[in-house]
Amino acid sequence: MNHLNKDIVFGIRKSKLGVFSVVIAIMGACFLTGQSVAADQAGEQTQIQTQGQEATTSDPASSQVDTSQYGASMPYTRYEADKGNLLGKAEVEQSQDSHSTAIEASDQTYVALKEKGDGVSFKVNEPANALTVRYTVPDGASGQLDVQVNGHSVQQLDLSSTSNWQYLNDKGVHDSAQADTRARFQFDEVHSLLPGLQLQKGDVVSLVKNRSDDVHYGLDFVEFEQAPDPIAQGDNAINIVSKGATPNDDTDDSQALYDAIYEAKQTGKNVYIPAGRFNLNRKVGIDASDMKISGAGIWHTQLHFTSDQAGGGGFDFLHQDNHVEFSDVYLSSNLRSRYGENAQYKAISGTPGKNSHIHDIWAEHFEVGMWIGDYAGKNYMKYTDGLVVENVRLRNNLADGVNFAQGTKNSIVRNSSIRGNGDDGLASWSSIADGTESAVAENNKFLHNTIELGWRAGGVGIFGGKGHEIAYNRIKDNIGDAGIRLTTVFKGHNFDLNEEGIRVHHNLLERTGTKSDIYNKHRGSIDVETRYGDIKNVTIEDNVFLAPFDTGVTDHLNPNGGILNHVEVRNNQTMGQLSHPAQGGVSASVSKPVGQALRVKEKTLQVSAVKVPHQPSKVQLSKKQTGLNLKQAKTVTKTVKPNYVLKATYSKQKSFLKAPSALFLYRMMGLSQTV
Repeated sequence: MNHLNKDIVFGIRKSKLGVFSVVIAIMGACFLTGQSVAADQAGEQTQIQTQGQEATTSDPASSQVDTSQYGASMPYTRYEADKGNLLGKAEVEQSQDSHSTAIEASDQTYVALKEKGDGVSFKVNEPANALTVRYTVPDGASGQLDVQVNGHSVQQLDLSSTSNWQYLNDKGVHDSAQADTRARFQFDEVHSLLPGLQLQKGDVVSLVKNRSDDVHYGLDFVEFEQAPDPIAQGDNAINIVSKGATPNDDTDDSQALYDAIYEAKQTGKNVYIPAGRFNLNRKVGIDASDMKISGAGIWHTQLHFTSDQAGGGGFDFLHQDNHVEFSDVYLSSNLRSRYGENAQYKAISGTPGKNSHIHDIWAEHFEVGMWIGDYAGKNYMKYTDGLVVENVRLRNNLADGVNFAQGTKNSIVRNSSIRGNGDDGLASWSSIADGTESAVAENNKFLHNTIELGWRAGGVGIFGGKGHEIAYNRIKDNIGDAGIRLTTVFKGHNFDLNEEGIRVHHNLLERTGTKSDIYNKHRGSIDVETRYGDIKNVTIEDNVFLAPFDTGVTDHLNPNGGILNHVEVRNNQTMGQLSHPAQGGVSASVSKPVGQALRVKEKTLQVSAVKVPHQPSKVQLSKKQTGLNLKQAKTVTKTVKPNYVLKATYSKQKSFLKAPSALFLYRMMGLSQTV
């Protein structure tokens, strides 16, 4: 096998021991995983093709990733807390330890407020009248932030832990700490209109701890935006207030909403939900077609489900719905548990039928944001076809953001913010629920979404089907699993019917993957895994892996028969940086992690560390050539000082190189040694 060819085809064969010898070409280099074997059996051969891939290290002080083509275009501006002006004794906390709080923060960094008067201030760069704050307080605790504008107190924000904090291990998700569990869902969000205020460019907004207690707060970031005025009622709409709904009180408004939907269905009208908070004490079934159900906007209309019991809330599209538009409301609930993964409490579920449109919805604190699929018997199955989901915010839910299941087809999620969810951010599962004989899920698309801060499972999960496309998404800080995973770990059609092919292309995956998920497995930025079937006809190309926690692409193949069939991995790029010193022997985040192979162009390897905020540490860089019989390994040791840029460059002698480019292994080890 020539390791240095531009175009490489590798194979996988099953050994006598039932163990696969796996060779994958990633970023123009190859590495070996699994157990090597001496003899082949008659098992099927898997082909993985790579063409012209490159891996580069990147010094962010001199080069940056153009993020403009990736992710959603949203109307807010984010200000990271650690980049703000720290007040009092506020201090930056940063860690990549899997048991830390910081691991769940943006860039694994937040600001700790421990005493009254600690805070962070931000200078606003553009007009705004609303804010969203991502924060953490300990499980069972609460807090309060004083919002100050130009030194004057204008609002108090209550911080709660009642809707978050879960505990994970390989046996499942728990509501309280168990033996050998990891705390997750440590951050939550609070958002509010600024009362009677219009921020202008240059105004200074401060968030200050205003209680004298021993509760420590953590601030991750704040987002400012210009919330539009309330949307007025349309001429052909029935207002739920006319059916007896009363906003901003403790009464239940479920029946008024039902009555408005029923009358609209009978008269060919729409349903309007005005500004205010309306309480709903049960799950609401939507039995309608050719109808628009809308509110005054996500900043003005709130529908709050009051039950904390399994099955106690959410909207359910019923069996005969078609061409329904649902928009412009904020949905929340009192759900506190997944109930052993049987909560059945989705913000939106069911079968919207053909050509429905869900947009401008903000949903949080449910089991799932949207779960689309019919679970009727095989003679009554109905499928969702042509659903468009766009401009939604699905955040801080216990499980998936969106899952297209049970034969959902020709449907799309685009330009949406998927954040802080406890299972796959966006998923398509070609499931076959018992008794349904569901058709295959096909031609679903996830395009131009920002998927971030997931704390369990993948940013995007593809569980079989055919013809799907995942493109131009920005997936960031997905610390519990891969940024994108393609897998057959759940039963269903899997990839059996995928003749059209599935494409995963032009995605930016930043700080994704893990060296140890809850099953103690490595997961790369993209991960493929087999259990109940093979993975075939998938193309993974033109993706950018920025500072991955593990590596670009990893695989976990079932030794009892799972294979990859015509899976192409090509033209992907890894860019990375040492974001802070590794501590306690933990590998630092660089362009390639410990033990991975790297193609080095121009015979030069560069590793850079930029703006290291911690105490000085020694960083040891070791490069070892592989496959070319290099006798001597070189070591470069430099001292990393706070806020200094370190660039270590190592060039090989020409006499060692008999090919156009060389393959090197390198390791980076933080010694945690104060200088």
